[in-house]
Amino acid sequence: MSTATSTQQSSIEPSRPPKPIVVGVDGTPSGGQVASWALREAASLDAPLQVVYAAEPPRAVSVAPSPVELRALCRSVALRAVQNARAQLDGDAVDVRVTAVGEVGTPGAELVARSVGAELVVVGREGSGGLGAVSLAATVHARCPVVVVPVDLPEAAAGDATEGVRSVDLARGGRPVDAAPPSLSAPAPVVVGVDGSRAEDTLDLAAGFARSREVPIVVFAAWQSPEGEPWSDELPSSPTLRTTVRVEELARAHANVVRAAATIRRRHPGLEVTTRVQRADPTRALIDSSAEASVLVLGSRGVGGFPGLMLGSVTLGVVGASRCPVAVMRRGALQ
Repeated sequence: MSTATSTQQSSIEPSRPPKPIVVGVDGTPSGGQVASWALREAASLDAPLQVVYAAEPPRAVSVAPSPVELRALCRSVALRAVQNARAQLDGDAVDVRVTAVGEVGTPGAELVARSVGAELVVVGREGSGGLGAVSLAATVHARCPVVVVPVDLPEAAAGDATEGVRSVDLARGGRPVDAAPPSLSAPAPVVVGVDGSRAEDTLDLAAGFARSREVPIVVFAAWQSPEGEPWSDELPSSPTLRTTVRVEELARAHANVVRAAATIRRRHPGLEVTTRVQRADPTRALIDSSAEASVLVLGSRGVGGFPGLMLGSVTLGVVGASRCPVAVMRRGALQ
């Protein structure tokens, strides 16, 4: 081997091993469904999978298992979830290295600890009643993106999010017109919600989901005119002024999706990217969009001393009622 060849090869950095996907299970059949989703995702990313079940030591039991025994019991629960997950794949060959992990401790804290260095943390959500304690803890505090997978969600559980949806026709002087939201193209795209904040990590996450699924991305923004806000009552009762406000809000939302779409095209060439702007309550509009999406991707601008405030009201509302898996890129999660 020549010196030049040796020098060239030594300058090539070895590829880093893929980061694991961590999925939390709860020992119920629905936990197997969540693990099945994570197993498919790990296969698409060629990443290892950690299936985690954690339990706190029982306090009101006279003869409690030792920590070592309890950890072994927890690992058995995780192994059962792995078996259920593979069974739900209907015989599909999934070549994924899976590790069943049993831990003694608070489930949410265990998932947060394992999020350091993970590709994703995956948790489940039953019904549309919002997040449970474990899912909320992971979504708020994880140091990587978190995917919340709805389990056995009834079709109508999220409500009729199209009620009251309106659009503005600039060609008609900005007058509002009734409009049903256009259906999203098949195959089911990845939908990413934007609000004008700098969120390249969120856009990159959406692009990764779209590329692994070979589906397009829909960059989505919802906007509202200020009618109904207390301060809007102080505006002069001028139709021209109110129309101007509506047009400005629409223009701002349109600029947000155009800017985000351009960022995705620049950073991820080759992906099909479309944009959509809708006049509606953002939470309800995103829930409606989730009915025809493979994954819904959201960032989070929330701040504050309470856990829910760290997510932001829109993100928290959508995650609690979405009809498809929701990936949340919390601000600062990758720092």
